[in-house]
Amino acid sequence: MKRFGLLIIALVSIAVLAACNNSKEGEKTETKKKTTDLSAALTVPKQAIIGDEVELKVAVTKDGKNYTKAKDVAFEVENEEANTDQMMIATLKDNVYVAKLKIKDLGVYVIKAHVTAEDGSHVMPNREMAVTGNNSQKKEKTTDTTATKSAKQVIKHDERTHGNVTIIYNNPNSFKKDDKVNLSVSLKYKGEALSNASVRYQVITQFNGGKPIWINLQETSSGTYEAKHTFTQAGPYLLKLHAENGNGEDLHINDAKRFIVK
Repeated sequence: MKRFGLLIIALVSIAVLAACNNSKEGEKTETKKKTTDLSAALTVPKQAIIGDEVELKVAVTKDGKNYTKAKDVAFEVENEEANTDQMMIATLKDNVYVAKLKIKDLGVYVIKAHVTAEDGSHVMPNREMAVTGNNSQKKEKTTDTTATKSAKQVIKHDERTHGNVTIIYNNPNSFKKDDKVNLSVSLKYKGEALSNASVRYQVITQFNGGKPIWINLQETSSGTYEAKHTFTQAGPYLLKLHAENGNGEDLHINDAKRFIVK
C-alpha cells in the first residue's frame, strides 16, 4: 500500500513538471511572437519639385495595434544622383511619426524609415520619390561648373539647416573599428559662427548589444566643435546632435546623422 502511494505521488509530480514545461514553452513562444510582430507603413509623395517641403510619415503597429512607444524612429534620405545621404529624426504627431524634408536636388530619392521598438526589434520600409525641376534649373546644373563644384563641397561636408541654425558635419559616413577618429561639427546661427555653445553627441547603436553613449565636444575654432573617440564595435550607428547656446538655451536642433563602423 505504501509503495502504491509513493507511485501515485511520483506520477502526479511528473504530470505537474510536464505542465510547467508546456506552460514555459507557451510563454516563450508567445513572448517571441510579441517581440517580432512589428510592422511599419511608410508614406511619401511619389513626385516633388525643387523647393517643395514634403512630409514623410510612418505609421507603426505592433501585434496589430497602433504603436507609439518606439525606442527610435528616423528617416534616411538618400539621393544617389546628388551624392547626398542624411538622417532625420521623426516626431510623433497624431499617432504617426513624421518629419519635414526640404527638396534641394534633382533625382530619385530613396527614403527609408528606421523603426526600433522598445524590445529591440527593427523594421525598415522604403519608398522612392522622383524630384524634377524646370528647364532653367536643369541647364544651370549641367553648365555652371563653379556652382557644381560648390555643391559638391557642401555635400562632402554634409550641410543641413534647421530654422536659424546651420549644421555642417565634417566627417565621412564610415569609420574603421578601433581607430581614434575626430568627430567634428560646425554650427552657424543666422549665418554667423555659433561660438561658446555647449555641444554634445548622443551616439546610439543600431544593433543588438550596444549601449548609447554621450560625447562632449570642445570648441576648437570659432563655431567648430570637436572630440576624439574610438569605436570598438562594428555596425551601424546613429549620431544625434544636442546644442545649447552660451546662455544655456536649448537650440532645439532635431537632427541626426547615420554612419557605419567597419
